[in-house]
Amino acid sequence: MEELKNKIKNVLELPSDVKEIIEAPLEELIEKDLSSYQKVLDQKYRDIEEYINMLVEARRGLVDKFREVKSKRDKLNEEVKELSGNIKKLRSRLNEIRQVISQKREESQAIRQKLSELEAQVNELKKEFRGFNRKRVERLESEIQRLEWILQTQTLPDQIEKRLTQRVMRLAKIMKELKEKEEKWKELVRMRKEAEKERLNLSAIRKSLAIYIEERNEIKEKLNELLNKKNEVKAEADSYHQEVIKLKEEIDELTNMLNELRELRRKIRQTLRKIRRLEEEKDEIKKKEELKKLIKMRIEQIRSKLIQYKKIDYEDLSFLVDYGLLTDSLLENILGMAEEERTKAVLEELDKIMLSEDSSTKSEEK
Repeated sequence: MEELKNKIKNVLELPSDVKEIIEAPLEELIEKDLSSYQKVLDQKYRDIEEYINMLVEARRGLVDKFREVKSKRDKLNEEVKELSGNIKKLRSRLNEIRQVISQKREESQAIRQKLSELEAQVNELKKEFRGFNRKRVERLESEIQRLEWILQTQTLPDQIEKRLTQRVMRLAKIMKELKEKEEKWKELVRMRKEAEKERLNLSAIRKSLAIYIEERNEIKEKLNELLNKKNEVKAEADSYHQEVIKLKEEIDELTNMLNELRELRRKIRQTLRKIRRLEEEKDEIKKKEELKKLIKMRIEQIRSKLIQYKKIDYEDLSFLVDYGLLTDSLLENILGMAEEERTKAVLEELDKIMLSEDSSTKSEEK
């Protein structure tokens, strides 16, 4: 490609005198000998035609390659776009999971705090239940009920009744203390149930956290995978993009060269047309001059014959009429004349023509 470009640059270079011929107006070319320039320009025109064809083919190849590379780049950019969309979705989901994990951890911390408080309260209550036995409460209740039944249904000596009454009162006092402890025991049972419930909640939260943490780790792994893939694809797309830019610059360079070649071809074509037109005009002038010489020679021949033979024959008269050397009015006049007068009239007309030609020739020479 570089070799072709250098050759084209050489083709575009023109000698200064050839440039002058191309840029000169028509009137400045009339007096110049253009035959050598015409050969140079003809060859230059053929060279330009050849290189235009070569350049068109080279440019077509670059355009095809440009389209192919651009298509690959665009496909890779679409893949990058798709990967970016998936990465965005995963990041959004990751943020949601992080929020859920944070929330679950806060809930877990709150439950652990509550459990700690419940366990402290349970431990305090336990201290008050040393020696407490619900069966003892039941036995005391049964004993009190039995003694009260005896006191209510039997007639007892005062001493025994008094002793039974005192015993009921002592048992009732113990019973009252035990009842108060029983209420606290019920509170302890409630707290233990509540603590167990919170432990179950804590266990459920931990299981839920484990699931979310596992999903978070999977998403992180997938994100890293997609990010690496995106970077790889983007790097490849960027590489193709640089190639697209380079190809575009090369295509533009060839296009500019094509335009320069076509413009120079146009100028050379115009110049060659001017040269050919001038040559045709020169040939026409040359032909006219040769014709004038022939006519002059023929006139001299006719004049000599008129002087010698004192008459004009039909062939000579036809020649003079055909070339417009005798006007219609003169022709009508001489046809009605006698032979001698006719010869004299034609000689006078030929002398006028010869005199006019000599004057014209002298003016041209000046």
